[in-house]
Amino acid sequence: MRKKADNFFSAFPDNSAEQHIYKGIEAFFGEPRYAKDKKYLYEIDVLRKKLAQDSSILQRTDFGAGVTSKLYKPVNKTTVAKLHKGSSMPQPLAMFLFEIIRHTKPVNCLELGTCLGISGSYIAGALQLNGKGKLVTLEGDKNSAAIAKGNFAKLKLAENTTIVTGKFADTLPEVLLNLGHVDFALIDGHHNGAATLQYYEQIKPYLSEKAILVFDDIDWSSDMQNAWLKLQQNKELYLFLDLGRMGICVYSKSSLPKAQLYLPV
Repeated sequence: MRKKADNFFSAFPDNSAEQHIYKGIEAFFGEPRYAKDKKYLYEIDVLRKKLAQDSSILQRTDFGAGVTSKLYKPVNKTTVAKLHKGSSMPQPLAMFLFEIIRHTKPVNCLELGTCLGISGSYIAGALQLNGKGKLVTLEGDKNSAAIAKGNFAKLKLAENTTIVTGKFADTLPEVLLNLGHVDFALIDGHHNGAATLQYYEQIKPYLSEKAILVFDDIDWSSDMQNAWLKLQQNKELYLFLDLGRMGICVYSKSSLPKAQLYLPV
């Protein structure tokens, strides 16, 4: 896989946005280069283990597509451990995002789908290690958001993270206005193809040149797979990395040749 990435990115100029993404991929396949990165990632691992053992009862309202089952209810009781196991981003994918952000150095980051704050911790932690940048993360459920806020505080990320609670449809427009521009966006938490495409269209006017968009769970359903295919037809999106579960795109107002790489993680 590393060789595939080497060949793919060799076509892009040195010091370009694409090469910075490639450096992040290189770091992902290797070891974190800095002691401070290793220390921070260890702290997240400790937090992950605690969440995996947390039997606290959590009543949660899910405004997304939920579980594809007739037994699914939008308001349900679960445990923190079960929610973490079923909804927190797996470590390899979260590490991938961490390294991408460490090397591309975005300033304004947006996340749709905070959950317990795990993916946000990798994003905000990378920003903090970069010495600049902030994360605004949206969550539909107030109880999950409260736990995420506590997790951000434990990792000393309170200063560069903001959690906005409510339905994405209600909160996203104002968040975008306040941000002004978006350099990195993680779209998660609503596993519905039409909604995913709608969020992209809402965010698009605010995207900076060479902004990075990450779409999680593109393999969730045929509906999400079709949404990923439709995104690839968008003329402003030109670089596509398919990681299997996750899709990464790069935005440009220029008409750049499309480039696609399948790189399962």
